[in-house]
Amino acid sequence: MENLKLNLKYTLNSAQSFLVVGRSDARVNLFMEEIWKDVIGYEDYYQVSNLGNVKSKNRTVKHSSGSEKNILGKVKLPCISNGYLSVHLYKNGKCKPKSIHKLVAECFLYNKENKETVNHINGIKTDNRVDNLEWMTQKENNRHAHKTGLFKSSKKLVCQNTNKTFISIQDAANYFKIDRASISKQLSGKRTNNLNIKYI
Repeated sequence: MENLKLNLKYTLNSAQSFLVVGRSDARVNLFMEEIWKDVIGYEDYYQVSNLGNVKSKNRTVKHSSGSEKNILGKVKLPCISNGYLSVHLYKNGKCKPKSIHKLVAECFLYNKENKETVNHINGIKTDNRVDNLEWMTQKENNRHAHKTGLFKSSKKLVCQNTNKTFISIQDAANYFKIDRASISKQLSGKRTNNLNIKYI
């Protein structure tokens, strides 16, 4: 887990919450009302907002001596893990990393069909506004990644008929003006390999 990259800039708004700025989605409404809800499983400790911010709650800590200390809640600065924003939540002496997009979806999006994956509609993994999230199955999420070009195969391909190389299945599909499923089936042998294409 690493610290936030320099291209992610944060600004503190009047509601004392962090908003990601400077990203490609120019439609983000910085004046959208921020709504807070208790984080499921951490109701006494943390809240998450519809804008994708997480904060600790005001609480009173009792010491073994009998004295008490009031601790003010504060917005948590997230870290990046595999491209996604996450925070560490503490309860009963235990710390767990939590993906912010999942916390937002669990609190603000009804999951009628109990789908297991949260998708970023605009493809920006750090944009955790509730308006940019939706529940999906893993299959639906993979399809969305392919459609938007987020998924890139680590293997290159070559068409032996022309010796032209491609950086991904999608790249080859775009060149031949066919769907990527056709390329995949030819590579796997499920369909006659008319293009004489293979991995390199």
